This record gives sequence, C-alpha cells and structure tokens, in this order.
Amino acid sequence: ETVLRNRADRQSKSSGNESCDRDSQNGKIAGYSAFVMLLYGLSPAGLSSVTLIRMYALLTVFVLWAAILHVKNMDEDKLTVKSFWLPLAVCTFLGFMTQYYYFLFLFFMAAAFCCYRLIIKRKFSEVVQYGLVMAGTFGVAYLFYPAYPSHMFSGQRGGQAANNFFDMGILWERLRYFGGLLQKFLFADCFWFLAVLLVVLSVLARTGHRGTSKMEVENNGKHSRTCSLQMLSGWVKLYGTLLVIGVSCLGYFLVASKTSLLVGDAAIRYMVPICPLLVLETVGILILAGWKMPSMKQVIIGVLVAWLALNLVAAGDGRVLFLYPRDAEKIARAQAYQEQGIPVAYAYDPYQTWCIWDSSNELLVYDEVYFLEENKGDMTLEERIRMLDERIRGADQLVLYVSTVGDAEACLTDVLSACPYLSECRLLQEDTYCRMYLLQ
Repeated sequence: ETVLRNRADRQSKSSGNESCDRDSQNGKIAGYSAFVMLLYGLSPAGLSSVTLIRMYALLTVFVLWAAILHVKNMDEDKLTVKSFWLPLAVCTFLGFMTQYYYFLFLFFMAAAFCCYRLIIKRKFSEVVQYGLVMAGTFGVAYLFYPAYPSHMFSGQRGGQAANNFFDMGILWERLRYFGGLLQKFLFADCFWFLAVLLVVLSVLARTGHRGTSKMEVENNGKHSRTCSLQMLSGWVKLYGTLLVIGVSCLGYFLVASKTSLLVGDAAIRYMVPICPLLVLETVGILILAGWKMPSMKQVIIGVLVAWLALNLVAAGDGRVLFLYPRDAEKIARAQAYQEQGIPVAYAYDPYQTWCIWDSSNELLVYDEVYFLEENKGDMTLEERIRMLDERIRGADQLVLYVSTVGDAEACLTDVLSACPYLSECRLLQEDTYCRMYLLQ
C-alpha cells in the first residue's frame, strides 16, 4: 500500500492538482491493500505456509521485500546505494540462503525491472551495475555456502530438477498440476470466474471511459479534462507496477512448475512465495478495470467479499495443510494390529528413502517394522524375503506398507509370491507416498 500510494502521490504532486488525483487514488489504494491482505492471509495457501512450518514462509518475506524494493524504485531518476543497491544485496543474500527458489523470482523480477528502466529511463549503465551487484552478492553467498551450485544443478534433487526443466513433454501436465493447486488453495475454485469477470470489466471500462470523457469535457470544461488526464497518467504508472510484478510471477510459476516435486497438495509450498503477489495482481486489475464505472463498484466489492468467504469455507473444510497432521484413525488402526501381533513390513525404493517419513506417525506405533528394499542389485525382493525374513515368509497375516514412488504393483506381487501362506490382499488406506495393505 505504501509503495503504490507514494507513487500516486508523486504523480499527483507533479500535476499541480492534488485534490483531484491524490485523494481519489489513495482512497482506492487503501481498500485495495486491505482486500489483498485478507484474501491472502486467510486463504488455505497463506494459512498452510504457517502450519507447514517450512522455509517457504520465510522465503515469501524476502520475495515481497525484493518486489517492494524494485517497485518503489521503478520511476526514480537515480538508484542510490542507500535506497536500492544495499537493501537489494542484503535481501538477495538472505533470500537465497533461505531457499534457492528465491533466485527464480529475482531473475524474472530483475529482467522486467531492467527492461522498464532501460525503456523508460534510458539507464543502460544501471543494467550493468545491477549485474555486477548481483554477481558480488552471489559470490558472497558462495563463500558462505560453497555447495550451492551442486545443490542446485547436480546430485539427486538438482539432477532431477534439471531433467524436468528440459523435458518439454511434461510441461502441460505440470502446469495443470500446479495451476490446480493455486485454484484450490488460493482462488477457492473461482479463478476462471474471476478471469471472465476481468475481461468483461475491461471491455465495459473501455467503452464507458470513452463516454465519460466526452461528457466531462462538455459539462466541466478544461479542468475536468485536465483532471482526467492526470488520473489516467497515475493509473498508467500503477499498471506498469502490476505488469512488472505479473511478469515476475509468471516466470517463477513456469520454471517452478517444471522443476518442483509432485508431492500431492503439499506441493503448494513451492507456489506460496508468489501467492500474495498473485492476489495483488488479481485484485488490483479488477479494481483498476472497473473503478471508472460507478455501477460496477458494488459488483467488484461483492465478488471480492465472496472470494474471501469461499477461502474461509475452504480453510475450514480441511484445505489447510499441517506438517504433522492428526491421524487419529490411522494410529488407532496401527495400534490394533500391534496388539494382535501381526508382523509389519515397509517396502520402499532404496533411492527414495525420504518417502518413509510420510508414515512415521504410524510406523512408530509398532514394536518392529521390517524394511524391505524393492529391487537392489541382482537379487529381487522375492528372493531376499525367502532368504532372510523367516517371520514374514511364514506369516499368515501381514501388514504391508508399499511406497508408491517405486513399482508398487510389482512389489506387492513379489511379497505374495515369497510368502506361501498369503494369497490375497486388501487395501486399507492410500497416502501421499505409500499404500497400506493387509495380506492374508
């Protein structure tokens, strides 16, 4: 709100008629910012960023800081060390050390910001200076954490992200996946309605603005025309702000969608850093598109209130994610099998051992759990069970957790083949990373 109001104030002061421009714009911006804060803060995405207790909530802070620094200085005649370069360097270092996805947002924000400054201000030297400052900042980051290049581009996670980035065959699938998460956790399943409303408002505003301008000229003379031109110039500046932020969010969304892990609803954490800015974009464009039409003000406010209400309903309907959800039913089932003395096994992919944590609340209930590597080396899972695990091989009942990251069906077949007293299975539950079966 402060950034947008300051830009409106500077525009109005340069016009010589503050009452016409500044009061009108500041009043609109105040309501604009209130809706942005409520719509993000009370959305399932905003609440989940807190309850998941992940680094992405802190990353959101630095993404917003970076956005404020760039937007606040878009129209400055000169970028100073105190107001821009030093704060940006500090923000970049802290943001990048928090999570390397900060680099994705900064890359597109820097590209949009530098293009704007290059076109509007003709400041080519600032583009070079920007590159030098960022190179120095990432150099300092390397001194603090020399492993970050390999963490980003090689190793298990980095290599997987790099392969996904260059695999264009999965582009549409991943865009739909992460777009669906934003639809579910941020837009309360009404994104397409908002998009259609925006198109309608834009068409009506363009038609209505022509008629209003002619009427003002006829009825109020030159003063009314001057006031309208001043306000139009101010709104153009604000649209420029939304354009730069929009380009940054779009670039981040495209790259993050290609490289992030598909971990069910929990994957919304990768999009959380840009969620406040996406709300700002949506609400801002809706208000700016329809504010010239008095008859549409109530409609826009009604839509925003309805969006907020739907977010609250979604948050209360189980869409808020928790790092350690209360799985009372699952734990009670595990306790029942533990009391019956039924052996328990967990079959997993040896290269994806991190998936086991998803069932840790249940696994800790059992006194013993047999961990079976699915297929390792030349020996199959069936051969290893026959050689090593007498209690599993001779069991007439078995609780089996099977990782869905690997080949779950083949694993289930191997276990049934290795255990002569087991012939049928029943699916008890299906979680993000594994399925739970009762074999008899």
